[in-house]
Amino acid sequence: MNGQNRHFYYLWNSMIRRYLNLILFVFSTLISFGQYTKIGNGGFSSGNFGPLRTDTSSAYYSRFAFIYPEATLTNLKHGDSISAISFFHRSFDSLRGNCNMKVFLKSTNQSDFGANPLNWTAESRNLMIKVFDGNPKNWIGNLPQEVFFKLNQPYGWDTTGGKRHLEILVEYSQKMNQVGTMNWFVESSFYVPGFISANESKYLYGSSSNGMDS
Repeated sequence: MNGQNRHFYYLWNSMIRRYLNLILFVFSTLISFGQYTKIGNGGFSSGNFGPLRTDTSSAYYSRFAFIYPEATLTNLKHGDSISAISFFHRSFDSLRGNCNMKVFLKSTNQSDFGANPLNWTAESRNLMIKVFDGNPKNWIGNLPQEVFFKLNQPYGWDTTGGKRHLEILVEYSQKMNQVGTMNWFVESSFYVPGFISANESKYLYGSSSNGMDS
C-alpha cells in the first residue's frame, strides 16, 4: 500500500464556540488508494470564526489561531505530509484589491492555548512553519465553493516528543474595503466531541478579540 493521496475533512469546534470547516489534503507513503474522512456536515455559515474575516473598512485584518486536538486527527499519522488545506466558502462576494493571507502550521504537545491571552507575534515565531503566503482572492470566487490552498511545500507530520496536536495560525489583511463579511461553513461541537476546550481557539479582528492580545 504505497503512494496514496489521503483526503481529511476536519472541523474546528469546541463546546463553547463554532469554527470553520477545514480540509487537510495529506499524502502518505504507506497507502495506495484515495480516501477521506469527514467530520461534520457544515451546520451553518458565519464570517466570525475564520479562516479570514473581511470587512467594509479599507484597512482591516484578522488573526485566527486553532489547536486541533489529537482525538480529532484519527487518520493523520506520523510521517504523513500535509500538502494543501481547503475551506468551504459560503458567500457570493469575491475579494477586491490587494489582500494577503498567511498560514502557519506546527505539531504541538499542547492540547489548547491555555487561559492566558495569546501573543500572535511570539506564537507565530514559536517553531511555526509558514506554509502559505499569498493573495487569497486568486482562489476565492464569487460562488459558494471549496477553496483550495496548495502549501508552499508539503508539511511533514512529526509527532516526536508527544507533539500529536495540530496548531494552525491564519492571518489576513486587506487594503481595500470589501463588499461585506464573507461567510464560511462552520459546525457545532455537538457533532465533533473531540473538541472539548474553550481555549482551543483564539481570534482578533477589528474591535473584537477573544483570548488574543495582539
